[in-house]
Amino acid sequence: MLFSPARNLIVHGHMGSSIIDVTSELREGMSLRGIDRYTFQIMPFSFLAQAAWYRAAGMGLFQLRMLSALFGILGLLAWYTIFSRLGQNSAAALLALVFISTDFVFVLAGAFGRNDMIAASLAAAGIGSYVYWREKRFLRAVFMSQCFVAASIFTHPAGLLGLSAIVIVALSLDRGRIGIKALLVAPVPYIVAATAWGLYILQAPDIFAEQLRTNAANRFGGFSAPFQAFWLEIRMRYLAEFGLRDGDGGAARLKLILLVLYFAGPLLVVLTPALRQRRPVRALLWIAAADFLIFAITEGTKQGYYLVHVLPLMEGLLALWIAETWTARRRLRPVLAGVALVFVGMNLLRIGGIWHKDRLHNEYGEAIAYLKGNTAPSQRIVGSCELAFGLGFDANLVDDHRLGYFSHKQPDVVVVNDRYRELFARMKVYKPEVAAYVEELLRSRFTRRYDRNGWQVYVRTP
Repeated sequence: MLFSPARNLIVHGHMGSSIIDVTSELREGMSLRGIDRYTFQIMPFSFLAQAAWYRAAGMGLFQLRMLSALFGILGLLAWYTIFSRLGQNSAAALLALVFISTDFVFVLAGAFGRNDMIAASLAAAGIGSYVYWREKRFLRAVFMSQCFVAASIFTHPAGLLGLSAIVIVALSLDRGRIGIKALLVAPVPYIVAATAWGLYILQAPDIFAEQLRTNAANRFGGFSAPFQAFWLEIRMRYLAEFGLRDGDGGAARLKLILLVLYFAGPLLVVLTPALRQRRPVRALLWIAAADFLIFAITEGTKQGYYLVHVLPLMEGLLALWIAETWTARRRLRPVLAGVALVFVGMNLLRIGGIWHKDRLHNEYGEAIAYLKGNTAPSQRIVGSCELAFGLGFDANLVDDHRLGYFSHKQPDVVVVNDRYRELFARMKVYKPEVAAYVEELLRSRFTRRYDRNGWQVYVRTP
């Protein structure tokens, strides 16, 4: 879905999302009315960046992923700048670069094609540009940092973490330098971006309000129940991602070692007087605390995708503690080297496991090959939107996991993968009548013709 608006902007002159049926849902309660013409429920900057990139590099899944990877490089450079300037230790900055660049979450975000890497790297670039120029060119630091952060926020609201980080650094280190000029310069990028977005919104303000309101629903429950929000943040975003999800076995639970190391970074820095007494390092600790607080309270979906916004800072703090302790306590060097090797090694094992499975070719590719060889162009295929990369964005393909219950568009072929199975399971809870319709339809009107590697193809029985 995150590819389609940019493609449509180039091909058709609008930022609608093809394939997804307007009566469907990406998440329960989310309205997609008008999404075939306007994609309002996602901030627009990433679509504009993609469109410019596709003009230069062509369109396709590889190009989509490559753009995320390029922004990942920007993020790495930014985090190196942040830790070398605020950590005041070039060895720690290099170690942080090793940790982040081999981190499974960061690498996956750089290869996945979602807008998370773009937003996270732009936010990091905002922080990095501020700390790079703050001492000699303060107004430039303010303006450039806010340009990056505005681009991040207008990619994804998680970019607000970048804004809060810069505010913390400015108040911690530059409170006496903040004058009227800086306060006048800082909002300019936001005003320009908001004006451009506003002109786009004015094309269909009612659709904008409906898409955005329903997408934001149930995300802010942390304000009314903060203690529950903190527990859900830990349980759903962290523990589930690192080995305690339902169905995870003993091998998966080894990932808890990584989780312990992530949280050990900030904690060990706090417990080290020589580090916590430095004002720039204390600013980093306050940023880490603010990141956790903001996500816990304001982001109710608790998706693991968003970890790319918070883990690099935790890894950098771990690297800072290791580098400082390496110099101060020589006897601990074998232990410190072991911790670093375990952290990098476990992440590389996770990356290697994904590479070895090669799901793109062994699972997705085989399902696409079957569909191409056993369906006709006139048949309506209902399945997850990523099928469009294999079948074509102009194919007779519809993403509607309710299988026409609301749209009345009857499928000829239904493709079920992990995403659809998850959506079917959730429907049993919040829309049981629709789930019963889907089960009965597949049982009585369709025959399963393909079942391999988690992909199933059902064909309407004549």
